[in-house]
Amino acid sequence: MYISIRILRLLNLSRWTKVILLVALAGCKNPVSYPPGGYPYPDPATVKDTNFYYYPLKNKLSRRDSFRCSSDSCYFHAFHEPNLSIHALPTAYFRLTYGGPLRSPIIITLTPYEIVVKKGQLTEEYVSLPDTNRLSVIERRHLRLLDRYYPIDEKQHRPVWKLHYLDSMGHIYPQLYDPAYYAGLQGRAYAHTAPIYSFTVKQIKISQLTYDSLVNHINASGYWQLPYAVECKDPPFDVPGFSMEANTPDKYNCVNTSLCDDSPPRYMSACQELIRQAGLGKEIHLAWDPKMDTVKSKSIIVQDVQLEEVKEPKKPKRQHH
Repeated sequence: MYISIRILRLLNLSRWTKVILLVALAGCKNPVSYPPGGYPYPDPATVKDTNFYYYPLKNKLSRRDSFRCSSDSCYFHAFHEPNLSIHALPTAYFRLTYGGPLRSPIIITLTPYEIVVKKGQLTEEYVSLPDTNRLSVIERRHLRLLDRYYPIDEKQHRPVWKLHYLDSMGHIYPQLYDPAYYAGLQGRAYAHTAPIYSFTVKQIKISQLTYDSLVNHINASGYWQLPYAVECKDPPFDVPGFSMEANTPDKYNCVNTSLCDDSPPRYMSACQELIRQAGLGKEIHLAWDPKMDTVKSKSIIVQDVQLEEVKEPKKPKRQHH
């Protein structure tokens, strides 16, 4: 760009012609390149379920994870969020989704022009669910069993007695093997007319420099090489989870993890920077930020404390008769 300006100065052009050419040069920037990794978009002819929001992972997930992911469409529909995994959007689109027990869900999206923050709040009707009164006694039992053990024919990490029990239940009730039956039970127990969430929207305009910095931070974090699910070796109890999706002209990516000690530090830092630019740095802490550390180290003087001497009471003398 600097060389182009020098060349324009040497040309015998009018002032306004030079201005127009400078604007054109400023707009002609190289497209962003992304590191290897991620997933190609599916062939449009093969897409049968546009409500599955992680389509390139459809054949990579376990049946249990696939079933759970299919229910995420209700979550994204409630926030009016598009399916990023089917085809490329007109502009690159990064989406960070954050939530957990007793926490309001938050979605942060990054585009070349703005950051959009959506904060959700569960509606009163949805908080009151599930309503198992809509189910028969045996259907309630089936729902509890499937919530805990779906799919019931999974053999891995299950003791023999449990496998025998699940096989017996499947023999008596073959519908327990059918994912459509399980989905139907959930749909009736969680039937609602109002939206799942009410939410607020905040739009933050950003410069091209800010956008490039955030994307470069994501690209350099190892994000594109991470697996879909980053497992915690020793998962803490009741912690928030979050995911980062990317929709670029050539490929899709998604990384899902929770807040734990062995989460990838550079990836966590990249997500935290996006959170900070979204104005939520004080609410969400995925990585330590030295700017937020207001505790200054100082020497602490501990005074000696004189302890009172404690003597064991004397035992009474035994009397001889």
